[in-house]
Amino acid sequence: PRQERITVDELLQSLEQDYVIHGRKSLPQLRSHLAHIRKFFAMDRALAVTPDRLRRYIASRQAEGAQPATVNRELEGLRRAFALAVEAQVLSTIPVFTALPENNARQGFFERGDFQAVLDHLRDSDVKDFCDWFYRTGMRPGEIRALTWDTLDRETWTLRLHARDAKTRRGRAIALAGEVRAIIERRVQARRLDCALIFHRGGKPFGDFRKVWNRACREVGIAGKLIYDLRRTAV
Repeated sequence: PRQERITVDELLQSLEQDYVIHGRKSLPQLRSHLAHIRKFFAMDRALAVTPDRLRRYIASRQAEGAQPATVNRELEGLRRAFALAVEAQVLSTIPVFTALPENNARQGFFERGDFQAVLDHLRDSDVKDFCDWFYRTGMRPGEIRALTWDTLDRETWTLRLHARDAKTRRGRAIALAGEVRAIIERRVQARRLDCALIFHRGGKPFGDFRKVWNRACREVGIAGKLIYDLRRTAV
């Protein structure tokens, strides 16, 4: 009887809480993926999530134009939510999940002129600085989001990424000169006393800004470019 009352939304809340407890840096991405899960399943009971219901979700997302990799990441979050519920003995079973075949070969790169055109069409100065830094340094988005003012040495103009904030768990330093120094100087001008982050959006941590990005790409005439293409270009 207790299992019959558990809703999908409750499972997703427990999953997000688990990410917070363990300090997972991928929490913003998880929340972005779960947005569509929440919209489709709403207040469904957990026991009502059957293989047929999951297939309907996949068909719905495909009709919206979602790529197989995107659908798989969304369902991975839901699967993990069920797994945590079983570990906590809230549920006794996990529905069968089916993964779509993926083509993971990403080959997108930016010509300098195209990137500058997109940059000029980004109306949010905070987003513009984030993307400019991403393009010139190749740092991962999560690493950029983690940069705080205590990582900047103003005497030597060196910025250090702490090992705890690096995906590889290996810290590294960046000597600031030329265009990358200009970016940090702009961030100094945009610094807020109520925010320790170098790259913030109006004083708040950076979340998902794909809508802003996609609009700028469409205006330039290169729709379909990914934000992560900036890292591939830098590398």
